[in-house]
Amino acid sequence: LAGLSLATANDLISQLAIDNFIETEVFVTIEKIRDIEVLVTGHVNSPGIYILNGYSNVLHALIMAGGISEFGSFRNVIVKRPGLPDKSIDLYDFFIFADTLSNISLRSGYSIFVDSTTNLVPIRGGVAREAIYEFKDKETSADLIKFAGGKTLNSFSKKPILSRFSDGKLNSYELNDPIELNKNDRLFIPFNEFDPDNLIIDSENY
Repeated sequence: LAGLSLATANDLISQLAIDNFIETEVFVTIEKIRDIEVLVTGHVNSPGIYILNGYSNVLHALIMAGGISEFGSFRNVIVKRPGLPDKSIDLYDFFIFADTLSNISLRSGYSIFVDSTTNLVPIRGGVAREAIYEFKDKETSADLIKFAGGKTLNSFSKKPILSRFSDGKLNSYELNDPIELNKNDRLFIPFNEFDPDNLIIDSENY
């Protein structure tokens, strides 16, 4: 059973029982799970070998290593598995889109490498979450707006403004269509200015 998942082990034992015993039903549970050793390296704040609970996954290991450092990639966390292909994990799937399917469980002997990145673009203005986001090749201004939670209600009709260095200077222009992102780009979503008069209630009518 070494190396098998609980589900696979359960199927194997159940089939053996069916083949050798009459009207026998098998239930498999784990009484105790052993700790595992995992190497976490690359652009994390505290690289090293960590002893983790056997139920741990990639996020648990990164937390133990102090999180990803300033120029570490959230989009390319590589899990190295002896005898298996390396697996690249995009943490935006978890943190932005709440998709945990690729957050694999760890085993002893696995190592986690956090790659570096300089593909960072800030987005400000009429979006739900102003921040600096990391982009992959071929991703566009529309992807960046999606990462930031989309446009706010007071900016739906406003065109994004992209600032980009070219010919040694910073140029800004409105985007009619999404454009592929470059390093050192900046994106601004214009929004309607806040008008405090909108909050005034006429006492004669209310």
